[in-house]
Amino acid sequence: METIKHDQLKILVENNGVRSVTMAGTTGGFFLNVSTISGDKLLHTKTGEARLFKKADALIGYLKGELGIAKATVKFDRWDPEQQALKA
Repeated sequence: METIKHDQLKILVENNGVRSVTMAGTTGGFFLNVSTISGDKLLHTKTGEARLFKKADALIGYLKGELGIAKATVKFDRWDPEQQALKA
């Protein structure tokens, strides 16, 4: 899956280039998968790592507050609220 950074995502949202977003639960939090006109992408940080939101409400706040997106699909078949992320 291709990657996308915040600035790129913001431009796509402003230009109606986002078809849908999915909050994908995993160990330790949620990733953001973005379906765009040019394909599916995973939100990454400036350093190139996948952006992990530790809490669903943080991701919802990002979507609504930062990007103005008010509709998302939630997929949490891989999410376990009792399991913590591994620490290095």
